[in-house]
Amino acid sequence: MNNDIWIAAISAAGHNSSCCLLKNGEIVFFLEEERLGRTKAENIPLLTMLKIKEYTDRLDYFIMDDYNNTDLNSPYIRLCQKLKLISKNDSESIINSKETLHHEAHAVAAFYNSGFDEAICVIVDGGGTDTEWSDTIFNLDIQKTNRGLNTGVETESVYKMEYPSKSELLYKKLFNPLLSQPYNIGPLHFEPFMGPGFFYSSLSNILGHGTLECGKAMGWSSYGKENPELKVYENGILNRNLYITNNKQPYVSNLLDTHKYAPEDYCYAVQKGTQEYVLQLILKSLETGGSKNLVLSGGYMLNCVANYEYLKYLPENVNIYIDPPANDAGLAIGLAKKVWNHKFPSKPKKQNTMYLGPEPSYNFNLHFDKYDDKIVKYSDIVKLLIDGNIVAMYQGRSEAGPRALGNRTILFDPRIKNGKDIVNKIKNREWYRPFAGTILKEHVHEYFDMRNLDESPYMMYAVNAKDIAKENVPSIIHVDGTCRIQTITEEQNNHFYNLIKEFYKNTNVPILFNTSFNLAGDPLVETIDDAIDTLNRCDIKYLYLPELNKLISKI
Repeated sequence: MNNDIWIAAISAAGHNSSCCLLKNGEIVFFLEEERLGRTKAENIPLLTMLKIKEYTDRLDYFIMDDYNNTDLNSPYIRLCQKLKLISKNDSESIINSKETLHHEAHAVAAFYNSGFDEAICVIVDGGGTDTEWSDTIFNLDIQKTNRGLNTGVETESVYKMEYPSKSELLYKKLFNPLLSQPYNIGPLHFEPFMGPGFFYSSLSNILGHGTLECGKAMGWSSYGKENPELKVYENGILNRNLYITNNKQPYVSNLLDTHKYAPEDYCYAVQKGTQEYVLQLILKSLETGGSKNLVLSGGYMLNCVANYEYLKYLPENVNIYIDPPANDAGLAIGLAKKVWNHKFPSKPKKQNTMYLGPEPSYNFNLHFDKYDDKIVKYSDIVKLLIDGNIVAMYQGRSEAGPRALGNRTILFDPRIKNGKDIVNKIKNREWYRPFAGTILKEHVHEYFDMRNLDESPYMMYAVNAKDIAKENVPSIIHVDGTCRIQTITEEQNNHFYNLIKEFYKNTNVPILFNTSFNLAGDPLVETIDDAIDTLNRCDIKYLYLPELNKLISKI
């Protein structure tokens, strides 16, 4: 008899839907729907659910956060039944996690990934549960709502979590635009004003990027300067005079609407103000929560500039973990691990890799009138890079989260001074957006100020560059003197490590320019066909497949 325990979970209640499959508590695969559907932030995880069948013919538990359907009429339950992963009569295997609030699900995901026995979990994002309020606000129909005032959209939350299953709410702020003034009920704080995540989403939306592209405003903020009239954070609160909501446009800023100041100055003000606000929330949470372990998640925690700022002020004895899939996609991992650890508790185990996509298939056909392929060595790829070529690299399982970590990556020589402009043009990105670098872990302290970090394997920090970095790798150093970095070891990614080592051997520089393998507006490539399609649509000539020792070249 097969005693393996199979658990699958989907995140479908927010943006960036996803599916996670566990076997005996270990991740078999995790994948965002957008990687297969090829449209960013897809929220119906059907294609990813079909992947389950490639690994198992049955599920012991299926978990979903499909808040808008009951267990009986959810299309995801019906799909599981049609795939014969669960039987029509097996209601005990189905868990609809309606009782788990959105922010609690973020906390659960990050906590179980951290490997801590206990921790303070601080969650900040654009907005979580209550879903009815979210629909009401985004439909701009707040006058017709029948909801009372004792509800709202989560903007920030703090939980104290202990392994295997204890979760205590310490603090939660909720946005309710019908309120005339703030008020509190125990740990719940209701306000008629948006939180830091909403503030950033508002800025991104007004700049024309939509509410989910806050990283663009973060990159632009470094070109701005301080303006005393644009104070986002003052006297312990966000400046509520800088934004309003109305029935014409969500997240309208009074000042932005006048076009009175330069956009980069607004970006600067929002970055500085919100990161200071979140820093104070973190410090207060640590002080009152009684833990030396800190876990951060929610979409705002993808702000690598702010994450580095926190390190400057955290007490020395605090251990920090920032969840790499901190956006809504990561919820599926948390929901799956929650069920496993509640039902089969064992020693906490840190999630030590984010290469969690399905195993790749190299079953592809090339149009040989357009492409050539040949067997290559690391030294051949390094020569291409030194000669100024852009090389896309495809290997292994895709990365969880929005950062390219060497498996779905575009590479360039970081020593080329105008490299940022070259690659931004190739990818059709905005001119001001910076790029990341991947560095051999043993050299990271020579080039960057890590503020007591030993490593940065998931690109969660934009760190200060030392003079040697500014001199040697100018194309990945942002205008503010920082670089979002990935440290790498041979154990973490054998081919990528050895490629950078070969580059170091030839140039005395242990770093490669690293950006995600996609074009502007596209998700990261998932399959080899996605990779070749991307080459067809841009001026990148080379695709390196290190697992096959093969280079595909446009003729």
